Amino acid sequence: MKRAVHRTALLAFIAAGAWHGAAFADDPVTLSTEDLVDDEAVVKQGVRARRLLQEAGFSLRFYGHLNKAFLSYDDGASTRSYFPVDNWGSESRFGLQLKSPQYEDWQWTGKVELGWAPYSTRVVNQNDNPVDWDTNLRKAEFYVVSETWGTVWLGQGSMASDGSAEVDLSNTALVGQSRVGRIAGGQLFRLADGSLSGIEVKDTFENMDGFGRRLRVRYDTPSWNGFILSGSIGETVVPEPTDNLGWDLALRYAQKLGQVSISGAIAYSQTFAGDDTIIDGSVSALHNPSGVSLTLAAAERQKSDRTSRYAYGKLGYQVDWFEFGKTAFSVDAYLGNSINSDDDVSRSWGFQFVQDVKDWETKFYVGVRSYRYEATDASYRDGLAVITGAFVKF
Repeated sequence: MKRAVHRTALLAFIAAGAWHGAAFADDPVTLSTEDLVDDEAVVKQGVRARRLLQEAGFSLRFYGHLNKAFLSYDDGASTRSYFPVDNWGSESRFGLQLKSPQYEDWQWTGKVELGWAPYSTRVVNQNDNPVDWDTNLRKAEFYVVSETWGTVWLGQGSMASDGSAEVDLSNTALVGQSRVGRIAGGQLFRLADGSLSGIEVKDTFENMDGFGRRLRVRYDTPSWNGFILSGSIGETVVPEPTDNLGWDLALRYAQKLGQVSISGAIAYSQTFAGDDTIIDGSVSALHNPSGVSLTLAAAERQKSDRTSRYAYGKLGYQVDWFEFGKTAFSVDAYLGNSINSDDDVSRSWGFQFVQDVKDWETKFYVGVRSYRYEATDASYRDGLAVITGAFVKF
C-alpha cells in the first residue's frame, strides 16, 4: 500500500506542472522532437554550422565537444587531485550527421556518434587512475521526422525515457544535475576507521533516468500544445550484449506561460522479464525577467527485490552581466534511499557556477558537492568534490 501511494504521489507531482501549462499556455514554444528528447540538456547545436557537405539539399555535419576539468576530492582523510579529467556530466564526444532535403512535411537523418573520455571522473579514484584511449559507440541511428505523423527512430540511441529525469532550465546542468554523482563518480568512500571501502560514489547516487541508450525502435508523436508522447522497445548491446529487453513510455512537455518557461517529463520503463521497473520524472521552470529557476526531479526503481527512490531540487539564477554570455549560479540537494543497499541513505548538496562565452562556444564552470552515505552495516566519512573546467563545442 505504501509503495502504491508513493508512486501515485510521484506521478501527480511531475505531471501537475505540465498539465497546468496546457490549460494556461498563452505563448507556445515551438520545439522539434530532437529538442525535447536530447539525452543531455547541455548538448545543443553550436552557433556555427560545421557542414562538410551541402549538395542537392543533403547536409553532412561534423559536431562534438571537449569537456576537460580539474577535480579535487577530499574523502575525509586525504585529498587527491586529477587533471585533465573528462567531466562525466557530459563526456567528450564527436559525430557525423547526414540530413536529407525536406520532402513535403518529412525529412530523414542518419547519425553516428562516438564518445571519447580516456581519463574520466566516472572511474578515477584513490586507488586507480585508469586511462582508456578507446572510443565508445554512443549512437548509430536513423530517424524520420514528419510534422503530421511524428518521428520513427531505428538503431542505437536514446530510449523514450532517456533524459526524463534530467529536464533542467537552470543553465548549470553541465556541472550539477539530478545525477549528482557524475562529477566524482569513481571516488571511493572512506570508512570511519580510516580505511577505504569498495563503494564508489556512483554506486550510491543515481537518478534512475529511464533505460538510457539501447539498440531500439522508437516512436514520438507530433507535438500537441507542447506535449510529445514517446514509446520504445530496446536492448543493451553496447559495450556488451545484455539480456535486458525492455520497453518504456515518456511524456514530455515544453511551453512558455507568460513570463515563465516550463519544461517537464515523466516516464515509465520496464523489462519484459519484469525484473527492473522505473518511474521517473522532472520538471523545471524559469522566470525569464528575473532569471530565477526551480528544478525538481524524483524517481522510484524496483530491481532485485529492492525498491530505491530519491528526490532532487535545484534553485538557480542566471543573469546577463556580460555581453559575451550568460552567467548562471545554482544550489541543489539530493536525498536518496536504498540506492546501493537496503535502507541506506544518500545525501548531497551542491553549488554550481557556469559562465557562457557565446562566440567561443565555450562554457567555463565550477562545481562544489558534498557526499554523505549512511548504511546499516558500516559507517562512512563524508566526501567533498570540487571541479572546475571548460566545455568547448566544435
